[in-house]
Amino acid sequence: MSNTTFNGLHVVNIFYAGFSLGMAVIPTIQGAYWAAGLNLFAAIVNIAIFICFLPESVGPNSEAQS
Repeated sequence: MSNTTFNGLHVVNIFYAGFSLGMAVIPTIQGAYWAAGLNLFAAIVNIAIFICFLPESVGPNSEAQS
């Protein structure tokens, strides 16, 4: 995978995680806790994916590369 595609995917991922967090707040105010939980779960999964697929220079695998 090229670096440009990788960065593009990360931008989409961060945007989606933020969107999910925002969508978790709104139903909570209205009392729809199942929808809030679903969106919170989506945001957590997205952040986990983001951390797992960080570039080697800054990710968890950075020490293995040096």
